[in-house]
Amino acid sequence: ACSAASDHASVAEAQQVSAPANSPAQKLISAYLGVQRKLAADDAKGARASFGQLKAAADAKDLAGDAALKQKISTSAASGAAAKDLAAARDAFAKTSDAMLDWLKREGNPLANSVRVAHCPMAQDGKGARWLQTDSKLSNPYYGAEMLECGSIEKELKPGSKLN
Repeated sequence: ACSAASDHASVAEAQQVSAPANSPAQKLISAYLGVQRKLAADDAKGARASFGQLKAAADAKDLAGDAALKQKISTSAASGAAAKDLAAARDAFAKTSDAMLDWLKREGNPLANSVRVAHCPMAQDGKGARWLQTDSKLSNPYYGAEMLECGSIEKELKPGSKLN
């Protein structure tokens, strides 16, 4: 809480240099973050709807970036939108998260605030899985209420910076 004032200053600065509000890349990341929040809340129906928004954002004609990577995001989002239950949605989310991490390596964070890379070592039957979220407090989409804070924040990706 002590750094709240400096956080607001850096967000204000970032908004001046970031892409226009609701750019195609921002819509992509925002839709993904919507899926993450719905899964963390154990909301299968909401997650399916958010996956649909993510697929639409990945398929948008005005979204710049690698075509194969956009297709990978779109395909995994389509799987999530069709998921019959939370387990299937979470499997699709793991694939989607891998594609989104690749996206951030190539395209960078288009948002005016930081995105955090989180990791749960227990997800995906002990193989572990990563995801993106904006909050510094863990909100695990792979376990929801069962283990909402399982995992760790690995990196913080400031506005405009690329994942390395």
